[in-house]
Amino acid sequence: MRGLTTSARRANDYDPTTHQTVCIDIDPPRSRPRPRD
Repeated sequence: MRGLTTSARRANDYDPTTHQTVCIDIDPPRSRPRPRD
Protein backbone atom coordinates (compact mmCIF):
# COMPACT_ATOMS: atom_id res chain seq x y z
CA MET A 1 0.00 0.00 0.00
CA ARG A 2 3.03 2.21 -0.33
CA GLY A 3 2.05 3.44 -3.77
CA LEU A 4 -1.41 4.36 -2.53
CA THR A 5 0.00 6.49 0.26
CA THR A 6 2.44 8.17 -2.09
CA SER A 7 -0.20 9.09 -4.66
CA ALA A 8 -2.58 10.20 -1.92
CA ARG A 9 0.11 12.36 -0.36
CA ARG A 10 0.72 13.95 -3.72
CA ALA A 11 -2.83 15.22 -4.11
CA ASN A 12 -3.77 15.58 -0.46
CA ASP A 13 -2.29 15.87 2.98
CA TYR A 14 -1.71 12.67 4.92
CA ASP A 15 -2.50 12.93 8.61
CA PRO A 16 -0.29 10.45 10.52
CA THR A 17 -2.28 11.03 13.69
CA THR A 18 -5.55 9.65 12.36
CA HIS A 19 -3.91 7.63 9.57
CA GLN A 20 -6.33 9.24 7.16
CA THR A 21 -5.94 11.36 4.09
CA VAL A 22 -7.03 14.96 4.54
CA CYS A 23 -8.62 16.01 1.30
CA ILE A 24 -7.76 19.52 0.24
CA ASP A 25 -10.42 20.53 -2.25
CA ILE A 26 -9.57 23.64 -4.23
CA ASP A 27 -13.18 23.87 -5.39
CA PRO A 28 -15.36 22.25 -2.72
CA PRO A 29 -18.78 20.97 -3.83
CA ARG A 30 -20.38 23.37 -1.37
CA SER A 31 -19.34 26.39 -3.38
CA ARG A 32 -20.44 24.80 -6.64
CA PRO A 33 -24.04 25.22 -7.79
CA ARG A 34 -25.83 21.91 -7.41
CA PRO A 35 -26.77 20.34 -10.77
CA ARG A 36 -30.43 19.54 -11.28
CA ASP A 37 -31.31 15.87 -11.37
